[in-house]
Amino acid sequence: MNLPNTEEFLNEYAVKMLTHIQEYIESEKKRRASAAGGQYVKTKFSDKVYYNTNKDEIEWDFPEYSEYMDKGRGPGKMPPLKAISDWTSRNNIPDSAIFPIRKKIAEEGTTGYHFTDLIWDDMDNFLRELEKVYASDIGNNLGELW
Repeated sequence: MNLPNTEEFLNEYAVKMLTHIQEYIESEKKRRASAAGGQYVKTKFSDKVYYNTNKDEIEWDFPEYSEYMDKGRGPGKMPPLKAISDWTSRNNIPDSAIFPIRKKIAEEGTTGYHFTDLIWDDMDNFLRELEKVYASDIGNNLGELW
């Protein structure tokens, strides 16, 4: 079945939601850094998002640490050395900061950004719009059959 309007809507929605998530995270990072008297570090969260017609799903290319960005991490163990080392390298933070960062995370944990809540909060609107676009495509397909 040909669903060009639905595919276009899903691709546009995926990009719009990813942009919204990135803006929210950056805003929240600035707010937290300011409140803590710390340094704000801008990071690129993801730039790959699209509707996969073969799997019939929106695919997001989030980094492997995105679960911790979303939900946070409880205190207890130090995060993996490589994960923090890679993060400090990407953000031009000196290697001397790696151990203190890992130690603080082990002692205090981290607070998540809960960015997946943005997706769930918009689900009703998303489904309403998807229903309209999908119905239009179905109508167009039926029109071609008659």
